[in-house]
Amino acid sequence: MPRRFSVIVLAVLALSFSVFLAWSMAENGRFAEDKALTEARMLNTSISSAWNYIDESQGSINYNSDGSYDFKHIYCSVAGKNIANRITNRSDGYVVRYVRESPRSSTDEPDAFERAALAHFAQTDDGEFYAVEDYGGQSVLRYASLLSITPNCLECHGDPAGEKDVTGALKEGMQIGDIAGATSIVIPLAAYQQQASRSALLSLLFFALLTATVLVVMRLGLRHWAERPLAKANADLSRANRELAEANRVQADFLATMSHELRTPLASIIANTDIWERDCDGAGIEQKQTVAEVRRNSQALLAMVNNTIDAAKMDADLFDVAFEETDLVDVVDSAVSMVEALAAKRGVAIERAIAADAPLIQTDPSALRKVLVNLLSNAVAYSGPGDVVTVGVRPCGNAVELSVVDQGCGIRLCDQQLVFERFRQASGSKGGSGLGLYVSRELVRKLGGGIALASAEGQGAAFTVRLPAGKEDGDGRSGR
Repeated sequence: MPRRFSVIVLAVLALSFSVFLAWSMAENGRFAEDKALTEARMLNTSISSAWNYIDESQGSINYNSDGSYDFKHIYCSVAGKNIANRITNRSDGYVVRYVRESPRSSTDEPDAFERAALAHFAQTDDGEFYAVEDYGGQSVLRYASLLSITPNCLECHGDPAGEKDVTGALKEGMQIGDIAGATSIVIPLAAYQQQASRSALLSLLFFALLTATVLVVMRLGLRHWAERPLAKANADLSRANRELAEANRVQADFLATMSHELRTPLASIIANTDIWERDCDGAGIEQKQTVAEVRRNSQALLAMVNNTIDAAKMDADLFDVAFEETDLVDVVDSAVSMVEALAAKRGVAIERAIAADAPLIQTDPSALRKVLVNLLSNAVAYSGPGDVVTVGVRPCGNAVELSVVDQGCGIRLCDQQLVFERFRQASGSKGGSGLGLYVSRELVRKLGGGIALASAEGQGAAFTVRLPAGKEDGDGRSGR
């Protein structure tokens, strides 16, 4: 049990570790992308601020102190691109550039990602576009930010279209709010991914340490609260089993002694009573009645002793049955012969109702005879002069039914379950040990069958024993 529990715990922890590993890697991957996106936004804000500052400072840059106009060729596009080139050239893997649909310079030609970004800006109000891609053989975050036409842009890009601006380039005739292009930024993810991997490794090490700690605590707790009590319980159970085996041995010895010490004298008394009865041919009626009474009581006492010993054997699981091919006619005849004298004394007739196609079955004839003797004895005891007790045998599918039906006083419905219990008798009983029906039920169970009772008060009783046509195997299947 502890080992099985440990295996289950390890399996659960392994599954949890796998789930945590997958979740941690996914979360750290998102963390790296989020940090790169934050950096891209900050970098975009910085260079946009420089772009806007140069744009807003054109008046100061291009006018001399005497108020004369002197174009210095320092404008927002030149400043922005110069800053972008400095960032690109002085950083490891970072790229910053400006792109547009109709570039004035081939260096501003957009690639596939940048064209997708410009299309996105044209279709939505969203001013940024980003994705994780492979760029130059490494994983990077591609980020694009919208550049819109402002009033200061119209001097170079406004109306009239086709006229040269101060830089010598042709104006495009754009209006305020039109898409001027996009700022394109490439952020390498390697550094962030390494940081995320270190974080994931630390998390996994912590999880592994926590798991090991939990396992150690659980193992110690299991040993203290489960294994030791279980070992003690097993030891107690083994001791109890040894004591029970010894008690069964003592009980078996006692039963063997009882069988010899009680059955032998009673059998001797009955045998001597038979001799005494033969020698009473010329004796008076009173002596003959005395002999008959001794014989009857001795047989009743022997029957009670037999039932008591059989019940004790069954309780100790010492009663064995031996299956053999059995002719039920022989069993019925043997049982009837054992109760005929009692039936004749009470003026009760015993009739046989045996079907012609009654089969031979696999059963223990001695055990079955005990059952029939108990049922017949009860039926005779509860019948009166002129009543008939019928013992029947008939096939029933894959089984055979033996019945004992009397015309006696019957058994009340409330007593019909009690009569099969040890030392329990129906009201109005005729004495006895209260073990006959209990022994009969247990014997029938050992033979692989069942016993049923149908009765109504004042209308007699019918006991039916149903047995399989073949020997019952240990799993309850019938076979030859």
